[in-house]
Amino acid sequence: MGMPQREVKVGEHRYKFYLIGGRKAFEATRRFTAKTGALLPCLTQGKVEEFNAKLYELVMNDFDYLLDTFVDKNQLYCDDRLIPDFDEHFAGRFMEIPQLLYKVIMENDKDFFQSLPTLIERGLHLLNERLQANSLPKAEGLETALTQLTNEMKQNLG
Repeated sequence: MGMPQREVKVGEHRYKFYLIGGRKAFEATRRFTAKTGALLPCLTQGKVEEFNAKLYELVMNDFDYLLDTFVDKNQLYCDDRLIPDFDEHFAGRFMEIPQLLYKVIMENDKDFFQSLPTLIERGLHLLNERLQANSLPKAEGLETALTQLTNEMKQNLG
């Protein structure tokens, strides 16, 4: 029995793929999230658009590694048919590749991404409690940015 198979929709097509092993997914996620710490100043300043742009840039900088790690090009199905040639399949539709990668990563690391909004909300609540305990104003800009980010993540996760 192999890894579980999942399905995602990109454009007009349904793609079926196999999840990668837990250790491999954990290592790839750890490597990627280690770089996201540099994005926190954008959030603390309420710059959600800048955060999203830099996050996209991080994904694109690690694109080949992430694609090779998360997408088995020899076991990818489109509309229930095995894709014989990955590059040929996406010719003329190359912008679907990052969308596919994003959705495949979300499926592989679903438990991590589903827990992230809750962790962010808890951290924000704790921060505001500490600020109020020291008679400091609430982190309003940060609260707005993180709330927007967690809502977007919840929508993307369905």
